[in-house]
Amino acid sequence: MGLEDTPEGIQVTVNDTSANGDFVQHDLALLERGVPYTIKFWIKLNHGRNNDLVRIYYGGRLIGPD
Repeated sequence: MGLEDTPEGIQVTVNDTSANGDFVQHDLALLERGVPYTIKFWIKLNHGRNNDLVRIYYGGRLIGPD
């Protein structure tokens, strides 16, 4: 997960791996400055390759790609 301060606000990104193993960056949200946020990671690790589940929430709201 990455947090970048931009002129528009705080850009939230996350990196995932594609089917061929390359990293792919996803833009998740643009957060307003000066507001407190709670970020929660929900991770389910499954046996085997390419089948783990990750969900990211902020303020109780799911963000990002499904």
